[in-house]
Amino acid sequence: MSLVSERPCQEYPLDMIQRATDNFDESNLIGKGGFGKVYKGMLYSGWNMTVVAVKRLKPGSKQGVQQFHTEIKMLSMCRHSHLVTLMGYCKENEEMILVYEYMSRGNLAAQLFKFPNSGLRWEQRLNICIQAARALQYLHTGHSDMVIHLDVKCSNILLDENMNAKISDLGLSTIIPANQREALTTFVQGTRGYIDPHYRKSNKCSTQTDVYAFVVVLLELLTGTHVTSGRVIPDPDVTHLAKWIQQQISNGSLNQIIDQSIVHEIAPNCRNSFAKIISKSLQIDPSKRPLMSTVVAQLEDALAMQTGTNPSSSLVDGDLHGYFNRFDTTDTNSDDLDDHFNPFSTHTASHDPGEDFNIFSMHANANAETSDNHDSFNIFRLTSRLRTPVTDNWKSKCEFMLHQITFHTLVLYFLCTRHFHK
Repeated sequence: MSLVSERPCQEYPLDMIQRATDNFDESNLIGKGGFGKVYKGMLYSGWNMTVVAVKRLKPGSKQGVQQFHTEIKMLSMCRHSHLVTLMGYCKENEEMILVYEYMSRGNLAAQLFKFPNSGLRWEQRLNICIQAARALQYLHTGHSDMVIHLDVKCSNILLDENMNAKISDLGLSTIIPANQREALTTFVQGTRGYIDPHYRKSNKCSTQTDVYAFVVVLLELLTGTHVTSGRVIPDPDVTHLAKWIQQQISNGSLNQIIDQSIVHEIAPNCRNSFAKIISKSLQIDPSKRPLMSTVVAQLEDALAMQTGTNPSSSLVDGDLHGYFNRFDTTDTNSDDLDDHFNPFSTHTASHDPGEDFNIFSMHANANAETSDNHDSFNIFRLTSRLRTPVTDNWKSKCEFMLHQITFHTLVLYFLCTRHFHK
């Protein structure tokens, strides 16, 4: 889908917005920034009432005019469950107003920095990371043209009453045509601390510009401190953050920089995996950073490690997975593909689509990216419901392995039965 056709966005009359906000009464003020002020409002349509967030452009702001039009354009074209919904706008009597769905928990920055005792647990933080990453992946790959956000930061990640995350503020975003990999901007956009060093020097942005900024957010969620506060995270303008976090990993001092309110909640393997995602994604050279789709997959793996649903430590899983993967190949001319059925294969041999299927593939992303930056592909990510937590108790481990042996025996029985019925 090309980013050339916009969905209609509702235009509200000014008097309706004034009634919704009690004429922009300060008691309804819920936020303010460079663009202007944000008010909580109530829109009435017949018997129906909808709570909204109303962003009012600061009078005389020339830069805000461009952001106003860009925001309408982008959010009219891009719709995703983890992108904030633009309900409409108002442009009347020199007023420029944007009307969004209301996100009752405000932004992530407020939860993390302004209200540090808000009880934002580690697993919640991981889920917020994954949801925001999925939205950015959609912007990068959901259309034939790429959308680069250019202002990813904690204050642009909004939270609803259930702590679900949505990316907001696409006013600085830009579109890169499908036949290009990067775009040259007139001047550097973004917020200090989150700006990709390569972009800052060259004025050239790409999907990797968003990857860098997003992973700075991950670092803030891990440490519980703002990137420019100077308390835990060193100044990103003078420090190579990737080397810094790698040094913490090598020295075994990660726990010293982690937010002390959650440090005892984090599983060691999850902590190390999360830190490695940060280290790889903050590389100065954009080509060495992973794609956003890779970041999403690695964050999902980290969450699986945290919740005890990662099967990687099971020898049974590893052996069986390795056995079948000897025949997992994209070369459809291989003799192995004619002689073996691979239940873990994500490919369908072209010789007979009915012969090769994947009993674990519940769904697939048609827009999934392929990249050398993918460290590994874990087919078990698609089968989280089949996973069993692994504990340090030997009895539990034995029971777990027995369950896995039983399960894989049934799989092999099914395959043999299927073969003899041909």
